[in-house]
Amino acid sequence: MVSEFLGFLPNLVAAILFGIIGYILAKFISNLINIGETFLDRMVDKTGFKDTDKLINILKKVVFILIFIPFLIQAFNALGLDAISGPANDILADFTALIGEILIAGIILAVFIWGGKYLANFL
Repeated sequence: MVSEFLGFLPNLVAAILFGIIGYILAKFISNLINIGETFLDRMVDKTGFKDTDKLINILKKVVFILIFIPFLIQAFNALGLDAISGPANDILADFTALIGEILIAGIILAVFIWGGKYLANFL
């Protein structure tokens, strides 16, 4: 039993390191959004949305989750928990496949908002 625990110990250390590094990196990058808050505030003011603090907090949480979840899945992989890491890897692969489609949808939405503003002024 002791030898099994000692054999599992490097996996546990690797999982803890993945978790800590992922948390610190996600927290750091999500806090960088505060630096760009004035730029985002000017961009959002043009759309007419007044409560930018809530939007910034939502954006910080989304960025944190998008960065931390892959590190968490790698921690599960390091532990060898196939019941958790297998489906989590599948979900992560499906999500990364959708990133291009999400970006294209965002660009199309931005173009229609920008074009709608000028069309409304024209009419």
